[in-house]
Amino acid sequence: MTDIEVTLNAWEKNYVSVLAVQGESDGRTLNVTLVDRTGQTDGTFNAESVDRPIDLTDTSVHLYCKKSDGTKTFSGGTITGAKDGKASFVLPEQATSAAGSVSAQIYITKPDNSALKVIGLTLQVESSDIEGIESTDDFLSLVEALNKADSAAEQTAQAKADSEAAVTNANTAIDNINAKNQEMTTAESARVAAESGRVNAESARANTQTAISNAETATANANEAADRANNAAQSVDDAIEGNLGPAIDARLTARLNVEGGMMGYDAGAALTDRVVALEDTVLSKAAWLGNAYLGNAYLYAAVG
Repeated sequence: MTDIEVTLNAWEKNYVSVLAVQGESDGRTLNVTLVDRTGQTDGTFNAESVDRPIDLTDTSVHLYCKKSDGTKTFSGGTITGAKDGKASFVLPEQATSAAGSVSAQIYITKPDNSALKVIGLTLQVESSDIEGIESTDDFLSLVEALNKADSAAEQTAQAKADSEAAVTNANTAIDNINAKNQEMTTAESARVAAESGRVNAESARANTQTAISNAETATANANEAADRANNAAQSVDDAIEGNLGPAIDARLTARLNVEGGMMGYDAGAALTDRVVALEDTVLSKAAWLGNAYLGNAYLYAAVG
């Protein structure tokens, strides 16, 4: 509602008196400038006096009042200009609950627990016939500070619990990641083993196929050898019986169009470029010369 400007020096007793009325409640505001060494000069003769404000940065300010009946109040203030040493205090209801002189102090604290008290402020509380509240001790600022401390403790405890929960969650996440990595490693090992099995199976299949092909080739060779043996046996039988034509035909056929054998011929051409010597175990004791007629060709052969 109303306010007043006052200046207090931290290095002096101060004699500053402020009027108030009994029973008032938050109606008056003290705008206080806190200074250091009022009147200090710059060292020049007749220099202008200066007031150096107390820096209130990172501080808390409080108004302590001791009333005429001995009860006390302790209330918080507001810093309005930290670099200029300015703070404001609203007079609480209990500060004016008892008529008479109220001795007041400005109490300044910092987070490192350092404290500064500025004295010399007096409240002259004039009596009032209007019924007011009973005068009691009032440490609202202390209660608020304790409440803040309790709240801070609760917040600290909650923060601790949250941090522990976060750590637990992080550990769980790490465990899950490790488990997934293990699963991936196991799966990769299984894949590699399966691929190795597939390669081995493919190699076995190829080997089996090769074996089958070799067996088929051997079978064909065996069949061919059997046919030759049968033909040879038949030729022997024919030779024994005096039928040399089939034996000669078989011999010629075996040496036709092969390296070191006879040249090919057509139906109208006579083979006159080589003489074939036919030897046979059965005919080893017989020699003959003759003309053999094969297709439309003439063959000259000597057998001994």
